Amino acid sequence: MPNLKLGPLHLRRIDTTRNMRRFYLLSIQPTLFGGVSLIRDWGRIGTTGQTMVQTFDASAEAGEAFGRLERAKRRRGYTSAEEESEVSSISRGLRIHLRCLEREVTETVEPDGTI
Repeated sequence: MPNLKLGPLHLRRIDTTRNMRRFYLLSIQPTLFGGVSLIRDWGRIGTTGQTMVQTFDASAEAGEAFGRLERAKRRRGYTSAEEESEVSSISRGLRIHLRCLEREVTETVEPDGTI
């Protein structure tokens, strides 16, 4: 059985306007009998969610199913947790920078409104 290089994939879909905070976790693990299992966990962030295990005879079949599920979830708006944390840290940095600029502007304005 060839060794799959696919690690666990943690996807998230957060839409605050619809009160949606979902996760989807895909992982591939070997079975005791020489097969491969595709393990799917999903649910609302903060809960244990649900789990489904699919067993395949060949690792190639499990890899195809993994890819198919990943593509379907990404089409529906899921992003990887790593991508999301990068975006949130960038936006957090921009918010801090904007607050500093606002402070500088308000501190340099004279009481009569002149700069």
